[in-house]
Amino acid sequence: MKRLTLSFSTATITAITVISAVPLTALAASTSWPTVISNGLVAPVLGTQMTCSNPAPGTGWCDPDSVSLKIKEMWVPSTYLSNNISVSVSRYATIINTTNGQSGDAPAIKVGDSITFSPQQSGTDIVWNGTGGAMDTPYGVWGSGGSIPCDATTQVSYNTAGGGNYTAQYWGYAQPYIIPGTPVLDTSGSTASLSCTGLTCSVTSPGTIQARLTWPATTGAFNAAYTKTGQLNYSADNLPNANCGQTGGMIDNTNTSSWLLVGTFYGSTDNPIPPPPHPSPYVINVPSQSVSFTVNVVGVRIQFSLVDFLKKLFTSAPSFIG
Repeated sequence: MKRLTLSFSTATITAITVISAVPLTALAASTSWPTVISNGLVAPVLGTQMTCSNPAPGTGWCDPDSVSLKIKEMWVPSTYLSNNISVSVSRYATIINTTNGQSGDAPAIKVGDSITFSPQQSGTDIVWNGTGGAMDTPYGVWGSGGSIPCDATTQVSYNTAGGGNYTAQYWGYAQPYIIPGTPVLDTSGSTASLSCTGLTCSVTSPGTIQARLTWPATTGAFNAAYTKTGQLNYSADNLPNANCGQTGGMIDNTNTSSWLLVGTFYGSTDNPIPPPPHPSPYVINVPSQSVSFTVNVVGVRIQFSLVDFLKKLFTSAPSFIG
C-alpha cells in the first residue's frame, strides 16, 4: 500500500494590499470668510435726563410735577467701535475613522469601516479687530448671543469724563458672536460606495471619496457691556452706573445719534414711559461656507496562509490510499 504525501513550504501569500486613504489633491480642511464693517458701532443704554421746566424764582428748585424726565437711548463713551471693523470667520473639519480610531484629513480606511466627517470649533475661529483701538479683542464666539464677560478678553476701551467730585469712569466691552449652523454632507461625486446617515458613512466599496461639507448662510452680531462708576452733573449725565451691565446688540452708528429720545413724562404719575424703540442690532451676514475632501480608496487587504488552507483541507478530507 502506498500513502500519498503532499509537502508544502510555509510561505505566506498576500493578495491585494491594504485599502488606504491617499489624498489625490490638496485637501481643503478649512475655509475662511472675511468682511469689513465700514460704519462704526455703538452700544445703546437706556438712561434719563432731568430738566426743570418751571423752577421757583430765585431758588432753582422745581415742583416735582414740573420736572421733565427725558428717557433716552444713550451710547456708552467706551463702547464705540470705530469704522472699518474687520471680522473673519473660519470653518474646519476632519475625517474620523470610528472603526480604527484614526483621524485627520485622510486617515487609513478600509471597506467596512465607519467614518464621520466632523466639524471642528475652537476659540480662535472668529477673529475681529477695530481700527485705532489698542485694546480691541481678537476673538469672537460661536453661539446665539447672550451675555458677555467683562474682562481683558473683551475690553475695547476705557474713558473718563468730568473732574473732581463729578468724575465718571467708563469701561467698554464688546464681542461678536456667530450662529454656527448645521453642515450638510455631499458625497455625490464619489466612485467609492458610501452609505451615509447625517455626517457618518459606512464604506461599502473601493474607489474615490469626493466629499463636501457645507455650512448654510448664517448670521451674527456684536454684543456689548459696560461698567460705569462715579457720576457727572445730573443734568449732563444720567447713564446708569453698572458693573458689567449688558447692553445687548450693538447698533450701526449711522442709524442713531448719541442721544435718541425715547419718551418724556412729567412728575411721577403723569404719562407712563412708552416702551423703548431700541434700534435693531447690526447683523453680520455670513455666506455659505464649504470644506472639501478627496480621498482615494485603493483596495481591500486579503491575507492568507496557503499552508494553513491546505492543512485544513486535507485534515477534513479522507486519506488517499492506494
